Amino acid sequence: MATSSFFNPTISFPSRNPKLQSSPKFRNPILRIPKATPDSSPSPPTNDSPPLSTLKNRRSADENIKDEAHRQRAASGEDRSNFSAKYVPFNAGLDSTECYSLDEIVYRSQSGGLLDIQHDREALKKYDGAYWRNLFDSRVGKSTWPYGSGVWSKKEWVLPEIDPDDIVGAFKGNSNLF
Repeated sequence: MATSSFFNPTISFPSRNPKLQSSPKFRNPILRIPKATPDSSPSPPTNDSPPLSTLKNRRSADENIKDEAHRQRAASGEDRSNFSAKYVPFNAGLDSTECYSLDEIVYRSQSGGLLDIQHDREALKKYDGAYWRNLFDSRVGKSTWPYGSGVWSKKEWVLPEIDPDDIVGAFKGNSNLF
């Protein structure tokens, strides 16, 4: 049975436009940027531009997103290190002293039961519900490290003691298309 060369992966179809083949800035033919013509006039200024204070906080082109977040945390003096959580045996009584750090790799309690995560609720209660809603809502769909992902946007409730510089994430879930 003869095979069609149409499905042969070694065949490449040349582009109709020679600029697309030779110039690196024309690698994606779908992206088309209109050229300015001599008779085109500049558009009038609008009030849609971001305020100057926003522009000052933008990272430079050579600064990565983690460095920007570290710089902003240092400038704001933000410190929420008073939040904590730990592993405890599931359905453990109030007299149980068994607990493990969230950094430890533990699959079961000493009795073989499941583990639960217990947060320091007193520290969390220092902020009211409106604060938490506003904080989490402000992070949804943002590209601010490390809060761009759906999980890490709630870092204080997920793994509060981790340093943001140690977070590895792909900004999945609730993320915009940066």
